[in-house]
Amino acid sequence: MEELRVPKRRVMAQIVLPGGEARDVAVFLAEAVTFVHSVAIAVARVDARHELREVDRLTMRTEHAVEIRLVDGQRLQGLFSYVQPEGRNRLTDFLNDAPPFLRLLQGDMVALVNKRHVAYVEALSR
Repeated sequence: MEELRVPKRRVMAQIVLPGGEARDVAVFLAEAVTFVHSVAIAVARVDARHELREVDRLTMRTEHAVEIRLVDGQRLQGLFSYVQPEGRNRLTDFLNDAPPFLRLLQGDMVALVNKRHVAYVEALSR
């Protein structure tokens, strides 16, 4: 059964519940990470050094500074940085195509924002 085990690494993360309560937790990430949609989590934050893959650093990306307003009134500011097919690189294309969690860069942290908790996203001037 040892051959079925997936190597994991322990990473500290912060999860934010609806209403703003934050908790620091340890999660165990496999090298290829899939985030499972969870209604109870509004935002999960991890250190960007643990989350970014080498391919992310080597790809030309579109970037937008944004403010996200959650349905409970929380405001998050940061940067969306993404790669979309040519002709579909507008912010609205990204938001419509994005998986259930939006990847928001906040300095040295990455906030994974549950789309179910997003009231709106506003582009900011840089």
